Amino acid sequence: MRRQVDLDRLDRATLRVWRWSNLVGWGLIGAAVTWTLGATTNIVTGRMSDLGLDHVGNAIAFVMAFLATVAGGAVVGARVYRSPGFVAYLGQVAFGLGWIAWQFVVAHKAWNPTAFEVNCIVIFTFPVFAAMGAVAVWERRPHALRQEAHRRRRQARGITL
Repeated sequence: MRRQVDLDRLDRATLRVWRWSNLVGWGLIGAAVTWTLGATTNIVTGRMSDLGLDHVGNAIAFVMAFLATVAGGAVVGARVYRSPGFVAYLGQVAFGLGWIAWQFVVAHKAWNPTAFEVNCIVIFTFPVFAAMGAVAVWERRPHALRQEAHRRRRQARGITL
């Protein structure tokens, strides 16, 4: 028995591109949320530094960096229907690597090796919190949405239940 297919190759390719661009787009939007919250934190801690409250500002900056990455991950977890942790992590890392490239190419910042290493460590470790936030939000979504994603994944692998 032959399976009836309603979509031609172009339609299937269009849907595939849309699905991937949806994942990439929401990953980058989550990273933009993180960046916006981080920039706001930098403004606040800069004002605190002007007032001589460096030690308090540093503690607030660290906590807010954590919360900003979780918030960016939460945006991804609320909108992406499959692999939210992976999408959130990659979006945050891509945005961070783009920021480093911007600093070198456009802003012409000269970093010593230690500053470069610290920035790379932050860019590759803090997105773990975004991934955890994305998965936590995704797990709170209705069970039917999560089951649909699992069913599609099994179908793609050829596993039928």
